[in-house]
Amino acid sequence: MRILVAGANGYLGARIAEYLADQRHNVIALVHHRPDLKKWLDKMTRVVEGDAADRNILLSAMEGEVDCVV
Repeated sequence: MRILVAGANGYLGARIAEYLADQRHNVIALVHHRPDLKKWLDKMTRVVEGDAADRNILLSAMEGEVDCVV
């Protein structure tokens, strides 16, 4: 399953994104700013940096087919 996690560098979002990636889902992490030294980011299919309230950023993050948004 291809899943977009908005707020993936927040407390809950990071844990949800990492869990889903560990379950072998393709996870697209939408982060407000790219955090340094976050090893779990290597597990993501793609990392998109920007504001989740920005329509263009969301469309960019959902490029291709996305099955679920968290």
